[in-house]
Order: sequence, then C-alpha cells, then structure tokens
Amino acid sequence: MPMGNAITHLVEVQVVQQFGIPHLFDLPIRPTLSASGDSGMPEVAADPQGEVAKIFQDLGICVVQQCAKIRQQVSTAVTYDKTIKAIKVKVPESDEEFFLHPATVRRNDRSAQSVVCYNETNSSFSSYVIP
Repeated sequence: MPMGNAITHLVEVQVVQQFGIPHLFDLPIRPTLSASGDSGMPEVAADPQGEVAKIFQDLGICVVQQCAKIRQQVSTAVTYDKTIKAIKVKVPESDEEFFLHPATVRRNDRSAQSVVCYNETNSSFSSYVIP
C-alpha cells in the first residue's frame, strides 16, 4: 500500500471512530463529472458501469440502509409542559425523564449561530432567527 493510501486510510478510520460515521466515500473530483451534468448527460448515465457510477451507486445503497436504520430507532420524546414552563425529555426504553428550562436550551443551542436570515431587499425577513 503506498504511503499516501496508508495515511488516507488512517484518517478515514479516525473520522469513523471520532464522529461515528459508518461509511466514507472518496468522490472523484473531475472536470468532466461537472461538465457532463451541466450538459444534460450525467457521467453516471453515460457510463452506468463505470467507476463514478459504482461510487454513486454504493453511496445510494448506504443512504437507503442508514435511513432504514434511523426509521427503526426509538427516539427521545421531547414535549413542552405549559404548567411548569419547561421542556420535558423522556429517554427511550426507560422511565427516566428530566426537565430543561427553555432559556438553558436556547443558550446552549449551537445549530443556528451562523444562520443569517436578513435580506435588505425584503424587509419582511427578520435579521435574526429564534428557533
């Protein structure tokens, strides 16, 4: 195995372990790939048995498999209790539940920090978002 491939493999293993991503794919970066899609005849359609088609087919199979796994998982139940003004969280397959103050959740939410929904040409858009 060439040194570059060994390093790439180690990085892939590290990503899988660190982030829990079960599948990684090396997607080809080719000018012809982009150009063929722009021309109306994607490379995977022009060469359905080729290397690029195989990579995208494998990717599609993994997406379908992961979606099926997710559908079968029991998710955490999250509801809002108006009487005590708190978010109730019930852990799956357990009687355990706990409450969170909405302000605590908002302060710790990092998902929307970089979202900007301001549009100067349309004043109906707010300059910030509160999920």
